Amino acid sequence: MKAGFLLAASLSLAAAATVLGATDGSVEFTATTKPTTGDYAPRHVMAIWVTDSKGACVRTLEVYGQKYSKHLKTWARQSKASGVDAVTGATLKTHRTHTVTWDCRDAKGAPVPDGEYQVHVELTERNGQGPVTPPGHMTFTKGPQAATVTPKELPFLTQISLKYSPREAAPASTSTKEKQR
Repeated sequence: MKAGFLLAASLSLAAAATVLGATDGSVEFTATTKPTTGDYAPRHVMAIWVTDSKGACVRTLEVYGQKYSKHLKTWARQSKASGVDAVTGATLKTHRTHTVTWDCRDAKGAPVPDGEYQVHVELTERNGQGPVTPPGHMTFTKGPQAATVTPKELPFLTQISLKYSPREAAPASTSTKEKQR
């Protein structure tokens, strides 16, 4: 009886999440930064963040260069310069590969609705704004279907990949008494 109730409750919760349009899942984004011939190259500041289909910042994933992050003008405008929910650090001394994972939740920890999202990267090696990924360059759809995006390389980013994976609902466990019957 208990296992039947647990199974029904699990199915109800999974159905409610689908009806509400908030498929549980995660995104893994990887890219390698390259020099842009700025005055301070290879030292640079950068941000990686996610926006929804309306361009509103959902979550900042990485911000490097707290003192000079004011030069990350697109990120600052869209996120209101909030790196509270992100991995943060000092100015980067070299270019490298960045791999970040997003749990498909907003900065407050609430699941975001299914739909179209974009990952953005901005970096600069000078006292001024640097390059930003173009609109729509790294767009994916969050929902019940997995998605892999391999955007073309940019002058400041190579080896770009984005993989969205929906999480399957965990199967309901069966109690020991139910197994023995």
